Amino acid sequence: MTKIRAGCRFLVVMIILLSLFPANMLALNTAGKESNQARISGADRYETAALIAQRGWDKSDSVILSAGMDANLVDALTAAPLARTKDMPILLTSGHSLNSFAGEQLKRLETKTVYITSGQGVIKQAVLDELSALKINIVPLGGADRYETAVNIAQEIKKTRELDTVVVTTSLSNADALTIAPIAAVNGWPVLLTAANTLSPDTGGFINQEQIAKTYVIGGVGAVSPTVEKALPDPTRIGGANRFETNLRIIENFKHQLDFSQGTYFANGLNEHLVDSLVGSSLIARTSSPLILTEKTLSPTVGSYLDGHPEIIKPIILGGEGAIDSSLPARFQQTPSLVSYGEPGSVLGSPDSADIQVFEGSVLLQGDSITIKNAVIERDLFIRGQGAVLENVTVRGKIYTNPENAANTRIDMVQSQRMVIQSYSDNGIHIDRNGQYGLTIYTKEEAEGIHLDFEGCLKAENAREQLAAIEFASGNGVGQIQVERVLGRQWQLTFSGIFNQPVVVDKMAYDHGSEAIPDYLKPDMPLDITSAPNAIKRLEIWAENGQLLTLRGYFEQVKVHSRLNLVLDGGVYDEISLLGDAGVSVHNQAVLKNVLAAGTNQLSLTQMSKIDHLKITGNAVLRTDAHTSVAHAEAAGTQSVMSGYGTVNGIRLNSPQFVPVPGAKEFTAVSYAIAVDPEGTPYPVAGEVNPLMLTLKDKAGKTAADVNGVLELTVANVIEAGDGTYGSVNGAAITGTDYTAGITIPVTFEQGKARVNLVLNHGKGPTGDARVEQEVWFTLKGLTSLGSHTLRFQVAGYRGYSHGKGTEADPYIIFTAEELNALRYHVDEKDMYIELGGDIDLGVYPYNTGEGWVPIEASIKKFDGKGHLIRNLYINRPNEDYQALLRRVGSGIQNVGLLDVKVTGRQHVAALTMGTQFIGSVLVTGNISGEHQVSGIADDVMQISRSMVRAAVSGGDETSGLVRNAWDVSNCYASGKISGTDKIGGLTLGAGYFSGNVSDFSAITGSGKDISRMALSIYPQGMIDKNLAYDGMLYKLTPGDNGSTVFPRMPDSIGSNNLDGENKTAAELSEQATYEELGPGWNFDTTWSMVDGRPELKMFLRNR
Repeated sequence: MTKIRAGCRFLVVMIILLSLFPANMLALNTAGKESNQARISGADRYETAALIAQRGWDKSDSVILSAGMDANLVDALTAAPLARTKDMPILLTSGHSLNSFAGEQLKRLETKTVYITSGQGVIKQAVLDELSALKINIVPLGGADRYETAVNIAQEIKKTRELDTVVVTTSLSNADALTIAPIAAVNGWPVLLTAANTLSPDTGGFINQEQIAKTYVIGGVGAVSPTVEKALPDPTRIGGANRFETNLRIIENFKHQLDFSQGTYFANGLNEHLVDSLVGSSLIARTSSPLILTEKTLSPTVGSYLDGHPEIIKPIILGGEGAIDSSLPARFQQTPSLVSYGEPGSVLGSPDSADIQVFEGSVLLQGDSITIKNAVIERDLFIRGQGAVLENVTVRGKIYTNPENAANTRIDMVQSQRMVIQSYSDNGIHIDRNGQYGLTIYTKEEAEGIHLDFEGCLKAENAREQLAAIEFASGNGVGQIQVERVLGRQWQLTFSGIFNQPVVVDKMAYDHGSEAIPDYLKPDMPLDITSAPNAIKRLEIWAENGQLLTLRGYFEQVKVHSRLNLVLDGGVYDEISLLGDAGVSVHNQAVLKNVLAAGTNQLSLTQMSKIDHLKITGNAVLRTDAHTSVAHAEAAGTQSVMSGYGTVNGIRLNSPQFVPVPGAKEFTAVSYAIAVDPEGTPYPVAGEVNPLMLTLKDKAGKTAADVNGVLELTVANVIEAGDGTYGSVNGAAITGTDYTAGITIPVTFEQGKARVNLVLNHGKGPTGDARVEQEVWFTLKGLTSLGSHTLRFQVAGYRGYSHGKGTEADPYIIFTAEELNALRYHVDEKDMYIELGGDIDLGVYPYNTGEGWVPIEASIKKFDGKGHLIRNLYINRPNEDYQALLRRVGSGIQNVGLLDVKVTGRQHVAALTMGTQFIGSVLVTGNISGEHQVSGIADDVMQISRSMVRAAVSGGDETSGLVRNAWDVSNCYASGKISGTDKIGGLTLGAGYFSGNVSDFSAITGSGKDISRMALSIYPQGMIDKNLAYDGMLYKLTPGDNGSTVFPRMPDSIGSNNLDGENKTAAELSEQATYEELGPGWNFDTTWSMVDGRPELKMFLRNR
């Protein structure tokens, strides 16, 4: 056995080889050394900026000076290209005086000109005076807002070079602008900003005026919408699931312009630390070095990227250990040795399979058509060249490859811990059906196999857009295949060989660090697996985080261990076990022979699909359509229900509401005979003649065959039919006087079993006689040997609540859209207390079609969302009045967010409610429209506090962003757009006490009179104090046609509002201090947070 080492003993060989092939082969010892590591960090951001300037410049005639306050960093986002163009550093200062660190650097650098990126509203005259005292010329670049500032900087760049390319990114995410800054700076491309859905007029004007030919769009479709992208010249989008993946994709797209030998800069990518990237961007661009964003502790995404890029050996960290801890430099101290081969066509390893050659370090194949055969690589193998061939190779570590850059790799008889298929390029990995790129894998019979770890996004040419395809053409003898951490676009894997070992889908989740996964990205994360007949013996699925996985073809055994969204798109499935909380959608005539639902599962059966046998041991909900069937269903879950119009156990379901799955939880001594009785009679739909089989069991689970005679069956929660009866048992009417205490029914048991024909009147719907579901409790009494035990099951109609009694001490807890909808049927209950137990999506059938949601008119005393969200409320009734989620609520609504609403009505239209006494901590986003009296949150309330709207509200007269009328409005924030005719109030039309509110609407337009950015009128004896409006007076005192003003009645007290032209600018509204001045209701420790320069309610940040 021959051994090759990457240390000193191998160096002699390398010297000889270098003399023969100086440009083709290189050996590097990348064991970390202190000299290869650096950290640039000061006591604060101001000193860090000064140290960066000191590291890069001995002298600089020009310097960029930016505001160092969090709320104003946006002003300097786009400064890096200008800094590189004029080869100058970026320094930071406070607004009221020149920071001492900045002052010292200006003197040391002998600076003559300072470019200031903020206006005098941020960097005050006192700072300018100090600069003038230093005999420094001042060039102001700050505009009216961030868009104009970016254009001003671009105009300054234009003075020194011709421009044909620009970068466009969102104005709301500092990270996207900063991650592209070094690349833009290297190329001299201005960075311009835009809103998500509308191209900024300043940005669009500059692009048109300068006849820009090329645009790079940074960020996903939620940051810069496709509409904006289409308005840009020759756009190329680079975006990832989050800021960290976007950053890596930028590096991969422009890596040919980067110099890794000068060091790789690392900075914390979270908002509170982005200032380090900002001030470092000019130094980074000076050496054309890459900038990698991470978190305080190295994120898995970045760690995986570094694993596959051994050329990154010299980290330079921006910021102290509070920004990036010591785990990053420690990682580079542990970097193993690496040997790199670059000679095209080289053959490495041994010609003799009996004499294996050992490579003791890692191996990097840089050249094309390199073959390794009969070898053992003790660490990792990196394949960068085209047409690599691996034959009879064992890799103790991992194999890293990218089929786009290392196309047509052939792997034959290879064993490895894992194979990592990487790409962070926005173009992704291209796999051409015609074979332009390809990856063919064969393994020997006795091999343990290769785990496949897919990273990055993939596409297949000549397939369908944004779809990756890898075909495992031969699977005979292949060991376990593992798909782990799919990052990026859609993947399609096709298995047509024979795979006796499991195929494992593992951890298929975006690595999003501490950020939530944006909703708009979730559809871009699927994996498709297609299996030919007899190909996959067992598919094991461990995917998490709601990942989408689609299966097609033929599968013998599928085990789902985790929570994900599983789509079965046709095909035949012999056995499916849902062991975790998976949601399953079955369509396209799929056939499922045996299904076990052991978790909390949602199953949807459509398009002529069928299940032969369904066994539910957990809690499951099955939805069916008219052409689907479940031949045999059995269930033991206490909350397992079926709904729709399909056929279950031979019974045609006929209700769009829930109908029960046969079954009930088995208690200590009593159980219910599940599904089908011994004579084959199926479990009934309530309201029909329905033989039930009751079976008594002892504690050991055996039938209590010694129990004979009449026992009492007590039925509670049954509703009287109007004629004194509650239904019938064995044909005899059930009568009684107090249904709340229960109706007593005699039941005759023989050898522990009883057969009962039971028809119950179990609820009334809106029309008086609709079937609705109640929870029915059976209590069997008189069992001296077994005691008194209770059996519970459900009957047809709407689903009863498994949590709570609707009282103040024990409120109903709502978990699903169906449960929320069911409130309307509680016509006999008064003053219900309601809480949400989780987020609810109303964007499902039947609430998302036709006229959509019907406002609930039940008697609700209090509604507490507990910080949860109701998404996709859809109401489309342009000819009906009083449209909202809830008509009226007694005492109040609090702690609930309504995201992406689309509500249309005629008069009195709002997202949440028509009226209540108190609203607190409510968020609304989306669109609300009508003809008259249209409001963002509510129509009429007594008090509203700590609530916010970010929406488009449109109507005729009496249109308001928050509420139409309220007595007390305090500490509320509203933004978006309002349009109407007469009487428009940014927050409200009328109020008594009005304090601490902020109107931040980008547009408030009306064709008539009486238009106000905040409130139309304040009632007599009221008070108005400490309110702010963006870019306009709090009240627009515009006389009407009759000479009247906006104030038909003046309040007794008018406090310190921004009246009479004392406007608030966008920059001022981006400062936390601006809001804190409004009073204690703007508490940023407990209630509010500043996100991208605007306030957000903390409890909803996980979903923003």
